[in-house]
Formats: sequence, structure tokens, C-alpha cells
Amino acid sequence: MSVLVSICIPTYNRSNSLKRAIKNILSQTYTEVEVLISDNYSTDETSSLCKSLVKEDSRIKYFRQPSNIGPTANFEFIKDKAIGKYFMWHSDDDFIEFDYIEKGVSELERDLSLVLVSGLTGFKEEP
Repeated sequence: MSVLVSICIPTYNRSNSLKRAIKNILSQTYTEVEVLISDNYSTDETSSLCKSLVKEDSRIKYFRQPSNIGPTANFEFIKDKAIGKYFMWHSDDDFIEFDYIEKGVSELERDLSLVLVSGLTGFKEEP
């Protein structure tokens, strides 16, 4: 089971939570991923954070909008960059279980009639 999963993260001024979200994705048991980030012209540390993360891991691709294009266009932009067999939205403040992607890909590959897999949502307070 080695198919590419595109994980798309549209973001705006969320550098603190974005770092945690990306580190969480990169620590997944399933590693055949591309992490696509579209920064909607953030004014915080998002740009420097993402440039640093790109240098650390070649699976990360960072795009910075030249101006704020609004949330819908930002989502559409990053979706159009995805090249994986499977696609996943990931919020800039999401956190997923360590084997979430592996389990999802496993189910999709096991049953070709599936078009979507999803986990249960839970809410946790920041540590």
C-alpha cells in the first residue's frame, strides 16, 4: 500500500496551531503524503514557519498568496495543486490520531466502492 495522499491546508494567521498540525501530519504512520499549504497572505509568522518546514521535509509544499484572496479561493487554489490518488482537507488547527491516514488509505484500497472515509470528531483543550 503505497499511494500518495495529498493533504491540503489552507491557512491565514495561524502560525502557532499550524506548526502543531503539520508536525502531527509528518509523524503519521503513513508517510506517502504531500502536505500542501496555501497561506492567504498571513501577517504573522506563517511565512517564515512554512519556509523553515519546507527545508526540513521535502513532502511539504508551501504557497503564499500575493494578497488575501478570501477563504473560498484559497481552498480552491490549494485543492487544485493536489496530485495524490487520495485527497484530505486538514485545518490549520487540526490534530489527528497517529494512524488516521494509514487506516483511511487501507479502507479505500480494500473496498474500491468507497469514495470517502472519515473518522470521529472529538475536541480537546490545548495542552
